[in-house]
Amino acid sequence: MRRPHAYIYIALAAFAVSLYRHPVTALVAVAAAYLWGRWLLLWIYGRRWPLEPYREKVQIGQYTAAYDPRRRLYHVLWKAEPTRSEFGISAAQTIHEMYASLALQSHEFISVIQLGDERFIRYSTRIPDESRISHVESVLRTYFVLHRDLWVSSKIRPRRWLYYAAAAPLALALIDPAFIAVALILLYHAPPHT
Repeated sequence: MRRPHAYIYIALAAFAVSLYRHPVTALVAVAAAYLWGRWLLLWIYGRRWPLEPYREKVQIGQYTAAYDPRRRLYHVLWKAEPTRSEFGISAAQTIHEMYASLALQSHEFISVIQLGDERFIRYSTRIPDESRISHVESVLRTYFVLHRDLWVSSKIRPRRWLYYAAAAPLALALIDPAFIAVALILLYHAPPHT
C-alpha cells in the first residue's frame, strides 16, 4: 500500500505555516497532526527502519488467521506448491481461469510470496467469513498443493528516537502553545511501545 505522500507534505506545510502565530494556523497544525500524524510518523521512521505491521492470531471457524489491526485485514496463509508447470504466455489462460474462479470481491486480495525456495499464497480480507475462505482454498487446491501456515509477528518495539521525533513540536511550544497539542497527538499516533 502506497503511503499518501501528499498528506505527509500537507502536514509538514501545516506545521510550517503554524509558525506564524495566529489561532487559525494553530488549528490547522492540530488538525493536520490529528488527520495525518500517523502517516507522518511512519514516513519519518520508515526512512531508516520499516515497521512490520503487527499481526495477531485469530480463529475464523476452522481456519487460523492473522489479524492486522492497523489495516483491519485478516490474512490466511498457505504454503503452496504448483501442480502445473506453465510459463509465459501459456500460463495466462490458467491464471485468468484461476482468478475468474476465485471471484474476488472489492475487500479481498490474493498475494503470492516467494521466500527463497518456498512459495506462499496469502488471502487477505476485511470481512472474516469461513465459507468464503473455504471457497478460496478449494479453488486454490485445483492449482496448488496447499499446506496451512500462519504468519504472525510479535510487537516489534520501535527505536526510541521515533518518540523523540513525535515530541519535537514541544520545542516550538514557546512560539505557539498549540504545538503542545500537536506533540501529544503525534505521541498518540506513534506505534505502541510494548
